[in-house]
Amino acid sequence: MIALFDSSSLISFVRYYLPFDNGGFIDKFLENKISEEQIVIIDEIYSECRRFDAGLVYDSFSSFQKKSYKSGIFPYNTKDLIPGSNIFYNMIIKDFLNSELPIIKEIQTPEGPKNNTELVKISDLTQRELESLKKQFLTSTDGKLIILADNLKDKEEIVVVTEEKERSNDSKAFKKIPAICKLLGITCISLPVYLEKYSNLNIEIR
Repeated sequence: MIALFDSSSLISFVRYYLPFDNGGFIDKFLENKISEEQIVIIDEIYSECRRFDAGLVYDSFSSFQKKSYKSGIFPYNTKDLIPGSNIFYNMIIKDFLNSELPIIKEIQTPEGPKNNTELVKISDLTQRELESLKKQFLTSTDGKLIILADNLKDKEEIVVVTEEKERSNDSKAFKKIPAICKLLGITCISLPVYLEKYSNLNIEIR
């Protein structure tokens, strides 16, 4: 089984589990699972972990700073990653977009040009705008995580680990990771569920 981790779950590891891990078990667990290629951290997630909250996740785990992993497994290089089928490409616009999405448009004001965010329906978008959104998804962190999971799902048992909720709404153009995974038939679970099902860690939030 391969678990692809979103940054939200790695942050939860640090905030809610690490304070109770006096023996360094979480760090050892991550190092072992990464070495065995049972946990995959893509390059974009790794970069987020180095940037977010002054490198909170990166600085908390020596397993993230280790340089001796087998070449290419950490972080996982997504530079040349593309979807494995035309069906996936078609679903980006047809299924992954929210019914209404925010579009930034320039408007003229007495003070000069100003960017204004409007909620628009997919049917009101031009082909050029749709292609721009498709490119945005393909190059995004969430997009790359989902593409990799989709490409691997027929070869391996795959789970995506994230703290995102399927129905949460933060005015983004695309649906949340769990919602898109559900459409693709990819198992998506939270960190507590992953730890309960797939690990022998015995660390509880108190």
